[in-house]
Amino acid sequence: MLSQKKAVQVLSLAAYALLFAFAFFFYKERLNVDTSYYFFKTLNEKWFHIEHDRLVLGIAELPVWLGSLIQVSLKSIAIAYSLWHVAFFFLIGLLISLRYKRPEYLLLFLMLQLVGIIYGFVCPVFEQYYGTALLAAMYIILRNTKKLSALTILILFVLSVFAVSSHPFNLILYTLLLLLDFVYRRNKFLLLGFLSLVPLFLIFKIFHVSEYEKGKVSWIFDLVHNKTYLKLTEISHWKMHALYLFHYYKEVLLALLLFTILAFSQKLYRQLALVILFFTGTLILINFSYAITEYSGYNEQVCYLLVPLVLIPLFTDAIPSVKSTFILYSLVILTCIVLPYRFYLQFQLAKQHKVKTERVLHWIGEARQKNQCRNYVLFNQFSDISTLTGWDISYSSLILSAFEKTQRQVTIVPLEENVTTEIDSIGAGRYLFRFGEAEQVKKLNRHYFNLCESGHYQNLFP
Repeated sequence: MLSQKKAVQVLSLAAYALLFAFAFFFYKERLNVDTSYYFFKTLNEKWFHIEHDRLVLGIAELPVWLGSLIQVSLKSIAIAYSLWHVAFFFLIGLLISLRYKRPEYLLLFLMLQLVGIIYGFVCPVFEQYYGTALLAAMYIILRNTKKLSALTILILFVLSVFAVSSHPFNLILYTLLLLLDFVYRRNKFLLLGFLSLVPLFLIFKIFHVSEYEKGKVSWIFDLVHNKTYLKLTEISHWKMHALYLFHYYKEVLLALLLFTILAFSQKLYRQLALVILFFTGTLILINFSYAITEYSGYNEQVCYLLVPLVLIPLFTDAIPSVKSTFILYSLVILTCIVLPYRFYLQFQLAKQHKVKTERVLHWIGEARQKNQCRNYVLFNQFSDISTLTGWDISYSSLILSAFEKTQRQVTIVPLEENVTTEIDSIGAGRYLFRFGEAEQVKKLNRHYFNLCESGHYQNLFP
């Protein structure tokens, strides 16, 4: 019979093998919205494309930059890009689990890629994901290192800088993990030293905020126009939100229940109080600013913080101290239930996006037959609009058409209305990157993109 540790290790490795297979098989589908945007930008600029000072984007874009540097095929870069989003978590989790001989750490990194993520599978470039992985690594190092050497502190500092700058919500997770470490270490100088990064980063952002971030913050605190906060006092709203959490985040609620039970049995009262406080505070913050009424890719990103707030303390504080074989094997069985469910959800969404990919590839084929390199399509010509929407199609179509270097490259812009004024105004030598962003064809990376410069945009299906 497998030991509990061996069972966790085999389970984690097998599940990661399946996740790698998913990433390979659906590599085209994972070139979606933000993911295809950063892929295109990095490839075209031949350098890391960092926005909003989120340094972790450089980590996400590493295979694209390296691939373009040595000029491997575009398809190979796209596959490596898709696999890298899995490999980043896997490599950190594997190294840490081997370093500290804790196979549950690898399982933690796997869960951080599965729990609370459905749309994230087809859009894996989300800065908060990468920052969360770095924060999990930071906390595990803290929990397993009694005396911190200068090198260890330097490593922790680098991890902190990348994580803190990754996403505003990760400031909350960062603060929780430092406070949890303080409960054990009682080193106020270490706590204040690392925690000082939060106000320093906020001061930096005051003078270096992007228009995107300014708009987000302005909306959250615009109490005149954003009335979402008024629902905080309505019991019916919280009942509805509780049903939402139970429906889409049942594993997180189960993990919170498990952590509560284990915390009481192990007398981790301060840790439990901190987790519940931050979990509750996050729920209030989310409902203060956002109307979470239906599940969507955007709402999934908004609520993702709930996942690491519970899973990281569960796997690093509670589970390692469990001595009961029955409890440990029960946790393995629960994991065996959660994993197939999460894989099923991601697989179903990937299949839906495969429809979108196949439709775009069909459009590319039509454009090639008509010798039209710059095209637009009207949504009202198709009944299945939901599979077509995406502001990324204008350049993801160019990327997909460029996979075959000998074939004609095309770009296709989807229009939701029969208004072609903007598209008609784009003359020869330019292409529409996104609405309001017309770029020059000659500025494309000529090693990968050979879009024709002559003519105007034409309706693909007149």
